[in-house]
Amino acid sequence: RIERDSSASQARMWALDRAAKAGLGAYRVVTRWDEDSPETFDQEIGIERILDQSSVLFDPAAQKPDFSDGEGVFVAGRIRTKTFKRLFPGAKVPTAQDLEGEEHAPMWLQGEGDDEGVLVAERFYKVHDTEMISVAGRKRERDKITVKWCKFSALEILEEEVWNGTLLPIIPVIGRELQIFDGDRRWVGMVRPTRDAQKFHNYAASSLVERMALEPKVPFIGYEG
Repeated sequence: RIERDSSASQARMWALDRAAKAGLGAYRVVTRWDEDSPETFDQEIGIERILDQSSVLFDPAAQKPDFSDGEGVFVAGRIRTKTFKRLFPGAKVPTAQDLEGEEHAPMWLQGEGDDEGVLVAERFYKVHDTEMISVAGRKRERDKITVKWCKFSALEILEEEVWNGTLLPIIPVIGRELQIFDGDRRWVGMVRPTRDAQKFHNYAASSLVERMALEPKVPFIGYEG
């Protein structure tokens, strides 16, 4: 039911398409209110696509291919200013004056007029605690993980809560992973390795069209010899 109602195959295929072309895609698991339930506070699980894979920032220290050992993940998205005011009526809308002098100010404020928008980011992060477990007279310490979530703007935290589960609900889909360079994780798809060949093809086609355009439209007419 979760897979069907969420159109999960579309979310995964989009992530796969991004992985094939750009090297890395992602989709997410969410919880939301079940509006069809007679119980007002029932929730349901959903699977959603992430449109822009570059808006997801995984923990660069994670070693596992699914990033399940990462300590956190960020997901950012732009929303219109009027939508921001509706969703967060008590929050301050970031302005250029608020972010004056900030290096990344252009990232938080985008567009003008009716298309004006602000960047809102989500963060899932793990909090570790140690608990003692005892079974049949044997004792050991176990790492107890709590995943927390918050949503924030350039100025303040807008929402925060404890996530249900111990895993980060952002799932990566990897194309081809390269060796770490200067501390940065790198992934490539089909587009980047073929870019130079495509540029050469485009240049050759443009040159051919240009030469054809320079040729006279009417053939030369003259006496033989």
